[in-house]
Amino acid sequence: MNFDHLRIYNCVFRHCQSGVYFQASNNSIIDHCLFEDIGETAAGFGGCLYTGINNSIFNSCHRVSHDGQAINYWAENDYTFVTNCDISNGASSGIQFGHNNEYDVDKVRHTLVQNNHIHHLGFKKVDDIAGVFFGRHPKGVILGHNCVHDVRTHNYCGNGLYADTGSSGAIWSNNLIYDVDNNALNLNYGMNHIMVNNILAFAEFGISYGENAHSETWTINASRNIFYMGKGNKTYLGNYLNGRDTNYLDNNLFYSTETNDFKFLDKNFTEWKEKGFDVNSEIGNPHFVNPEQRNFAFTDDSKEILDKIGFEQFNLTFGVIDVDANDHWREKAASYTYPPNLVQYPRVPFIVDESFERGDQTNFMKRAIFYTNGNTMAISDEKAHIGTHSHKWVGDVTLSLPCKFKEGHGEIEFYFLPNENCDTILDFGVESWVFIKNGQISYPYGTKIAEYTVNQWTQIKFEKFFNLTVNGIKYNLSYVNSNYEELEYARISSVKDTIYMDDIHIFIDTPDHPFFENEKLILINQISGGNDDDNDHKNDGDDNDHKNDNDDNDGDKNDKDNADNSEGKSGLGAGGIVGIVFAALIVTSIVIVITIVYIRKHRSDDEETVGIQLV
Repeated sequence: MNFDHLRIYNCVFRHCQSGVYFQASNNSIIDHCLFEDIGETAAGFGGCLYTGINNSIFNSCHRVSHDGQAINYWAENDYTFVTNCDISNGASSGIQFGHNNEYDVDKVRHTLVQNNHIHHLGFKKVDDIAGVFFGRHPKGVILGHNCVHDVRTHNYCGNGLYADTGSSGAIWSNNLIYDVDNNALNLNYGMNHIMVNNILAFAEFGISYGENAHSETWTINASRNIFYMGKGNKTYLGNYLNGRDTNYLDNNLFYSTETNDFKFLDKNFTEWKEKGFDVNSEIGNPHFVNPEQRNFAFTDDSKEILDKIGFEQFNLTFGVIDVDANDHWREKAASYTYPPNLVQYPRVPFIVDESFERGDQTNFMKRAIFYTNGNTMAISDEKAHIGTHSHKWVGDVTLSLPCKFKEGHGEIEFYFLPNENCDTILDFGVESWVFIKNGQISYPYGTKIAEYTVNQWTQIKFEKFFNLTVNGIKYNLSYVNSNYEELEYARISSVKDTIYMDDIHIFIDTPDHPFFENEKLILINQISGGNDDDNDHKNDGDDNDHKNDNDDNDGDKNDKDNADNSEGKSGLGAGGIVGIVFAALIVTSIVIVITIVYIRKHRSDDEETVGIQLV
């Protein structure tokens, strides 16, 4: 649409690829509308001024195309808003704005996201999503009084509110974030964010802060927030929260249901305060009504500790508003049910031996995930560990491989050739990244593990992800979290300059599990035996299999037909015809079942492994 002064009111958009798209429209609004079962983005905006959405419901949007969002402001927009909405049941982010092709603070400005209920997103199908996701330097962003919960990703980066790729100057206040896979509040680069008076509960990290590339003086102000942590949850994540002059963290409240001996990065509370952070913060119970049932209302016992940090209580009702007594709009928003998170297919051993000598059409090259970020990752004949080729990386690039390792045996090994400017990160599920830089392999904060030689091929091997081998010498990864449960992915990132990778060997053997919960896996010879339990056939889902239970009766009929024929009847009688029909059905059933099992096994082998052994 390309209109000014347009109001779309009380409309229903259902069972379509997209809902509404505004292009260069000004002073317009979508109000009190329902979007259901939309294939990709439900409401899109480009080049708009004073245009937005209010009091609308978005359910089951972007379920077909996971690249879409319920609401997307792309390209240049100014003074836009999303207010009083309920957004749920989507495979990607709820709201996204500001992702242009270049950094420009004037492209997207003055965005208000307020009083929205954003929940049940991802369902473990995709990665790198959030309730609200914005990037590329939009300024004047206000994220106020929103509730985000149940954001579940396939591997990584399931966040509540997410400022990506240098977004700066946002105000985050009075938000309730809980039950997200990774970070309640997540920042990647950027500066001058004010994050105050938020409740951050049951998230892997309360606040995650990526590399600071845009400011050497002041970056974030995080104060008067409540961090409520469950099992395995942590306070902060960030390798650059290390200077009192660049970040202001104070007057926050921290509480864990498991222990009060939790860490602030690698330090205890006293050591953290000595760095100048959270000097006036507290560790204590905020006394929510029933946090286990996700009731975060405060009790009379809350006042004392809230006063210590200056926390201001806010209304815990979010989302759409009834316009009158007969509207029942909030009742409609609460009426949906949500599917369970995706159950993964069974795993087969993940085996790779890649020497880069056979070109870019190997299974590894096809199935690995290469993030080039506009830089270069390619097979090269310039250097090689053994043979004539290796994989050359130039600039900020990443190689990622899905692993899903829980138990059994796992190992990842490769050789790399670093130069004097090498700056590489290894993320193999050992809680914190491992850095390769300045001749050292180390944890964050300078804890050295091993050394390497510049311009010399170096062997790196992780074995079951608790032991690290560098050039034949083994090191124990004592920094591994005791709550380690699963290695979801293996990731290698080169931040700058040029390195060469070669001779990648991966072997991950973790036990197979059923396709779906409560499913029985049936062997082919059991199905063809004719004496299987009925429940096995029901689980297989082929009604014709029940014909096997009647094999004995069919045999009796055939015996009678043969006796009739022996008495001199010419041709087949009715019983003989019935017997043939039943026999045909039995054979057909067996063929169908064998075909189903074969297809499912073939699909598992084809889709769930990077490839069979490569030699």
